[in-house]
This record gives sequence, structure tokens and C-alpha cells, in this order.
Amino acid sequence: MANKSAKKKAVKKRAVKTRSVKRKLGGSATAAKRASKKRGLEKAGAIQTRQWELPTSYCADGKGWATLREVVDPDVPTMTYSELTPEQRAELVAKRISEQPKFQIAMLGAGLLDQKRAMAEVKAQTAIGRALMEIEQRVINHQVNKAMVAEQPKPVARAKKKKPK
Repeated sequence: MANKSAKKKAVKKRAVKTRSVKRKLGGSATAAKRASKKRGLEKAGAIQTRQWELPTSYCADGKGWATLREVVDPDVPTMTYSELTPEQRAELVAKRISEQPKFQIAMLGAGLLDQKRAMAEVKAQTAIGRALMEIEQRVINHQVNKAMVAEQPKPVARAKKKKPK
């Protein structure tokens, strides 16, 4: 009997927490919005800290990895994605996949790909691997563009001219 009452108390506590979060966000908020509010995630649209540390390209000498932070920095010479050879692109995508803690992707025709299979497909440059490389290329381009915009200084608002009376 004591176990039932403990379960009831736990359920009531969760319900009270959910109601308070719903009130803050409004009743129409989705479960994902409520969960993100609970966790206190970063501002929507901001680049996640782990994305700044993932390899995004190669250094200009073609030997070491360049992170997003280095690619955006004008003082660090790096190669663009289009300058990379197909082998370097495959290595880059495999490295990015391996450094993601929970990698899973669903593809029509291929099913659910886990981290090991995705890396094998990319390294072998199969049709699935090439599709993954294209997806990752788009992600990299998007992240670089977003980072470039974020790193640019904000324009100073000019004072409005007053009309003479």
C-alpha cells in the first residue's frame, strides 16, 4: 500500500510542474517547447557550443582539421569545402559523424542508420554515403554562413532626422 501512495505523490508532483511550465508558456505550447524551457537551452537560432568545436574543414596546408571557429576567423588560413578532394570530404564527414555523441539518421530506402554504418557508408562512398556527404555539406555551409553573420558587428542605428516645423 505504501508503494501506491508514493506513486500517487510522484504523479501529482509531476503534474504540478507541468502545469506551472504550461502557464509560463501558454497552454498551446508543444511538449518540446516546454522541455526546452525546463532545461534552459540557448537562444533559438544560436549556434550550439559543440558545433563550434566540430571539424568543419581542413587547415590551408591540408594536414589538420579546422573547427568552425577557425573557419570563421579571417586570420586562420583554411580550405573551403569546394577546395577539398572527395577523399578529404569523406574523411571530414566521417570525422564529424564520429564526434557526434548520438548519431542516427533515417533515410528512405536505407532505413535507420546508426553511427557505425553511416561512417562505413561515407568511407566507402556508396550512394548512401554520398547522400550523407551532401547533407553534411549543406549543414556545414549553413553553419558557416550563420557564424559569419553572428560574428559581424551589428550596424549602429542612426538617429532619425527631425522635420523642420
